[in-house]
Amino acid sequence: MTRDEQAFFALLAIGSAIFYFLIIPWQIADPDWATVSPRLMPQICAIGIFVLSIYKLATSLKTAIPEFRVSANSYGILAICIAIPTMAALAMAWVGFWIPAGIMIAACLLLTGTRNPLTVIAFSAGLTGVTWFLLDLAGLYLS
Repeated sequence: MTRDEQAFFALLAIGSAIFYFLIIPWQIADPDWATVSPRLMPQICAIGIFVLSIYKLATSLKTAIPEFRVSANSYGILAICIAIPTMAALAMAWVGFWIPAGIMIAACLLLTGTRNPLTVIAFSAGLTGVTWFLLDLAGLYLS
């Protein structure tokens, strides 16, 4: 494993720790009437990403190749990958859930190389709409 891959895993671990300790507690309140905290699933995902990235980082230290194959541009893309959900979570405090969620999906699709506007719009609107519909069926309402 090259040094740049180790840097990716380290940044992924730092990003998931920021989500676990800062973003999730700040953005998700624990209601008194809930039997399961709404923080549970995001915290499980953040812990999983953190543990797996630390594991990959720790197991690769002995076999590290001291060359860098990834350009500086790729580190910028990784920073954008961390910034998109962070900015969406921050925007949810002011705008609500649905608009930042749809914009985040569209931004992630554009970042991964999807350039067809019909696909980006249909997927982001469709996923947001289906999520809203399923939550409405379950009787769960988000602002």
